[in-house]
Amino acid sequence: GMIPKFRGFRTKTEEWVEGNLIYREEPYLHDIVTPVGNSSTISYAVERDSIGQWTGLKDQNGVEIYEGDILYFEPYKTHSNDRVVEYIDGAYHGRLIRNGYSKLLAECVYETKVIGNIYENPELLEVTE
Repeated sequence: GMIPKFRGFRTKTEEWVEGNLIYREEPYLHDIVTPVGNSSTISYAVERDSIGQWTGLKDQNGVEIYEGDILYFEPYKTHSNDRVVEYIDGAYHGRLIRNGYSKLLAECVYETKVIGNIYENPELLEVTE
């Protein structure tokens, strides 16, 4: 199958990096290892809380969707239908922020747009409308 790809937030440079995930004993950090050439790799320390796996899917603009992303659902034209991407029972779901109802991500991915993620944009989890 597909080699899982992860992303994590690198506090040092305040940027997201993508690659393989290496678990560390250190309480707050794990490493994301990114291939840079044919045989060499570079390892970045990332915040453990920020790590999410790529779902294997992309939004309507071709942006890769990761666990923890927050999605805007185009058909509804309202942020009260924003969903957070979670891994539930062996599949990725978009869980409605407002009431927790979830839908298989693969079924609704073409109508979505990534607008942020729970790590950088926790304010998006508060539904105001």
